[in-house]
Amino acid sequence: MFQEEKKLAKFFLSLPYVFMRKLPDMTLESARRRFRTSIIVLVLAVIYLISPIDLIPGPPPFEWIEDIPLLVGALIYSGFTYYSLKRRRAGGDRQ
Repeated sequence: MFQEEKKLAKFFLSLPYVFMRKLPDMTLESARRRFRTSIIVLVLAVIYLISPIDLIPGPPPFEWIEDIPLLVGALIYSGFTYYSLKRRRAGGDRQ
């Protein structure tokens, strides 16, 4: 059972990386726009985390099963977009 959960967690944690690779940012403005979007996604994830509404209801350790990967994914996505924006501001052309 834990193997399936590990695979699912790996999948969710790899989603932001996959989306970042698929969406090229050629300009500084597109990097800024993506960073703003990632901040909005992060704020929405935090709001969902503190809200009483859960997809999987239950006792506290089990109700965080969907909350934690969502927050971690939003943090990873924000980190990637921040790094991309920082790289664009510095004038780097690496992809």
